Amino acid sequence: MPPLHYLLVGWSSLFLGAEASIYGMRLVSAVLTAVLLTWGAFRLSQLPRRHPLTWGIAVAVTPMCLFLGATVNPQGLEIAAAFSFWAACLHLVASREAPSTAALVQAAVSGALLVNVRASSPLWALTVIVVALVLAPAGRWRAVVRHPAARWVGASAVAASVTAIAWVALHGTVVSGSGLYPRYADLRRTVFDVAASSNDYLLNMIGNFGWLDAPVPPETSIAWYLVGGSLLLLGFAVWATARQKAALALLALAVIGAPFVLQLPTAASVGLVWQGRYALPIAIGLPLVAAVLISQASSDVEELVRRMVRAGVPILVVGHVAAFWSASRRYSEGRGGDLTTLAPHWSSPIGYLTGVGLYALVTCCLGYLIWHASRAAPAPTQASALPAAG
Repeated sequence: MPPLHYLLVGWSSLFLGAEASIYGMRLVSAVLTAVLLTWGAFRLSQLPRRHPLTWGIAVAVTPMCLFLGATVNPQGLEIAAAFSFWAACLHLVASREAPSTAALVQAAVSGALLVNVRASSPLWALTVIVVALVLAPAGRWRAVVRHPAARWVGASAVAASVTAIAWVALHGTVVSGSGLYPRYADLRRTVFDVAASSNDYLLNMIGNFGWLDAPVPPETSIAWYLVGGSLLLLGFAVWATARQKAALALLALAVIGAPFVLQLPTAASVGLVWQGRYALPIAIGLPLVAAVLISQASSDVEELVRRMVRAGVPILVVGHVAAFWSASRRYSEGRGGDLTTLAPHWSSPIGYLTGVGLYALVTCCLGYLIWHASRAAPAPTQASALPAAG
């Protein structure tokens, strides 16, 4: 595994005690995740017609993304960096204004982070770039390349990519084993078993905590199926150019095909080790790309999108809180323990129910801000309408 993530979060262990260093590293990881997610959300907010993009951001940041971002796990940083990279690339190709230096800088920084986090990260970064290339209107990439900052951004991207690929090449294979699962020498059997696990992969993208023994409750999965599914269906349904529809379809195929492409060559040696979260760096791009397509569609759908955002955000808030409570209960009481208790078998320093309450409060406040910002524009008064009519 590349050392970048451990360098960024492990420094706190150099001067903290054993127990305190665990909290220190998790806190640093959470801060890095929050910064990258905020940076990405800010970049997308600079695009016109924000309602669809708000919808896309809310669907993309699943409970699993937040859970991994607060653990000492390189995939938390990988997903957050991918989100920021997606946002920068989509801003570069979807903005109606000239390519901005800020978006190029963000693409360079978040892209360099992304490719050096995990062995599979360069593949995800390449997928983001290919989808952005297909999504871009004719002549847009020419404008990006001609930007004064494009030269050094390209040089930094090449340097970061060479470093990532060199590390993987010099440190052996990601997985190892030999003939441990002979039944998967049968290609048809392997394809069938991978396909049969598709629902588990999807659920894992939404949330499955612990050692894959604490899936999110039905309220959470239904919330994402409902709100996220509506977004993707509308993204495919609205009018868009053939290139735009091809970009969304290509990304969907990449997310579906990733567990097949990356598992079939090694299944007979190491088995089927895939988890849905492994594809989250590109899967979070699906709602974002769909949101971009909706934002560029006819203004006829604008009111529908606004209503969908106001209806969907409270549903996702409930899903987030239910997921956090379920995970907290798993660690404090076990899945079969009391639903609520003031004396759990284990508790974090701030307390089991206190943590759930604080998370619910913050999530509800954030959800209310999004919900309130999506209110309808006030209708013009008669006095203000007269000059326009004249």
